[in-house]
Amino acid sequence: KNGFVYFASNTVKNGPSGNNISGTAITQLNDANGSLIKSTLYSIVPDTYAKGFVSHYLYPFKDGTFSLTGYIAVPVPNNQIVSDMSSRFNLQLDANLNQLMAYYYTTNITPDNSFQFDMNTQKESVFQYNKQSSLEKYFVSFNSNQQLLRSRKFSVTTNPFTGASGINLDDKQNVHFVYSYSLNGQTITEYARLSDLAPANTLQCFGIDTASIFQCFPFNLTLEPYTWPFMDSNLVNC
Repeated sequence: KNGFVYFASNTVKNGPSGNNISGTAITQLNDANGSLIKSTLYSIVPDTYAKGFVSHYLYPFKDGTFSLTGYIAVPVPNNQIVSDMSSRFNLQLDANLNQLMAYYYTTNITPDNSFQFDMNTQKESVFQYNKQSSLEKYFVSFNSNQQLLRSRKFSVTTNPFTGASGINLDDKQNVHFVYSYSLNGQTITEYARLSDLAPANTLQCFGIDTASIFQCFPFNLTLEPYTWPFMDSNLVNC
C-alpha cells in the first residue's frame, strides 16, 4: 500500500510474574527493496476478562488507516492464555499504526472455532458465529464507530463443509452468505442475502436489542518496538 508492505504476526512474550502475554507484531517494509521501516508489538492492557488477543486479519483502507481483528485471549492454567472462540475484537489504527478505536465483543452463544469476518469501504464490519451442534448461524454487524448495528439469526439447510462458507458485507449493509454442503453425493452451494430491511419480528431474525446475547467493551493497547529473530542460515538466495 502506497509503496509499503505491511504484515501482522501473532506472538507471545513472557509477562510479569511468569504470565505470558499474547499480542501482535505489525511490521512495515519498503516495497522497493524490502528494508525494514518499523516493527511494533501491540499488547492489550489487561482487564478482568481480556489478557491478550490473537489476530486474524489486517485490513487496509483507502484513506491509509487499518483495521486489525481476531479473537480475545483469556487465561488458562500454567500461566498460558488461549483464544476465546466466543469473543471477537476490532482495532482501528491510523496511517502511522497508532490506536484510534478498539473494542471487543463477547457472546453467550457457544460457537465453533471458525473465524468469518468482513468489512466494507465504510469501515463497517460483520462477524459470523456458527453455533456448535446447530444449524443456526448468527450474523452481527457494527458501524464505523464499532457500535452494534444489527444482528440476525439464520438457519441453513445443513451444516456446510469445513471452510466451505464465506460472508461479504457490501456498502449498503447487506450481508452476502455463501455455503456448500454434500447432498446425495453432490456438492450443493447456496447463497443468501441478509438485508438490513428485515424488521426485528421477522421469522428467524432478532433485532438490535441484543444485550443479553452480545456485549461490547473498549480496550487499550501498549505499543513497543519489536525485533524479529534474525536468521542467517538456511536462507533462499535470489
